[in-house]
Amino acid sequence: MTCFAQNSFDVLQLENDYNNSQSIIYSIAQDSVGNLWMATEEGVLKNNSSNYQKYNTYNGLVNFSKNRITKIIVDSKQNVWIGHENGIGLYNKKTDVFESLTTTGINTIGSVKSITEDSEHRIWVGA
Repeated sequence: MTCFAQNSFDVLQLENDYNNSQSIIYSIAQDSVGNLWMATEEGVLKNNSSNYQKYNTYNGLVNFSKNRITKIIVDSKQNVWIGHENGIGLYNKKTDVFESLTTTGINTIGSVKSITEDSEHRIWVGA
């Protein structure tokens, strides 16, 4: 039997102005250009390896009642989806804000625990 293993690895802390303010990171996703998107207790952080951008109820999460983002994914079309305590949101690249999406045919989604994309490019939300 042959086993392959990495001999060593480096763990680096991301440096930014938000290190002390982002106490909990629930989920991390990476888009095709290398941006890291982080779902945090206090909103969404986007890191492009040199700068951070913070999205919260004051900036970029304008239709959201709270900052807590519980899940984040980047789908196959490079759309950024977020789950929060009251449903789901989608990043609008043109306006640089996350828009809270409304649902039809169901009451409320509630606190989102999972978001995934299937092989037919459908988005599934687990609450």
